[in-house]
Amino acid sequence: MRVALIGAKLLLVLLSAQVAHAQTAAYLGGGLSAGLTSGSGPGEGSSTGGMITGRYALPLPVRLSLRGDVLFGRKAAFVPTLSLDLPFERNVLSLGAGASIATAGDDASPLGSRSAFVLRTGFDRFIEQSNLVLVSSFLVGFDAYSDGGTAVAFNLGLAVGF
Repeated sequence: MRVALIGAKLLLVLLSAQVAHAQTAAYLGGGLSAGLTSGSGPGEGSSTGGMITGRYALPLPVRLSLRGDVLFGRKAAFVPTLSLDLPFERNVLSLGAGASIATAGDDASPLGSRSAFVLRTGFDRFIEQSNLVLVSSFLVGFDAYSDGGTAVAFNLGLAVGF
């Protein structure tokens, strides 16, 4: 019970902290990944693991970013996406599309067991007076399983901006 209270207080502090302007052109970080699926084949269901994440803001008048995630659990998937970045109150909401490129094998990554088209949404929170970024994303992989099932993955982590 006490651990849950400490965790809740830490989350409140992180969410209520003042943040720096979202001018960081790039970041690299890592965290946790959890996936669910509507597939029913072997190795399908829920999958948890880790993630490595990165972002590069393109130097264009339109706020576009190249993003990449490596999701790993029983299997790995590389997920490159192009996203539209919508800054607000020193945060960035991103909406994008890309692909999930799965490694060989029958097991599932947090985003499915085979390569698929992916839609993503994400939220970046830039922590004031530091180069740290709290990153989260929600990915949907269509036809990401051998039986045609849809996979979803939620990712949460911490990155260093540069």
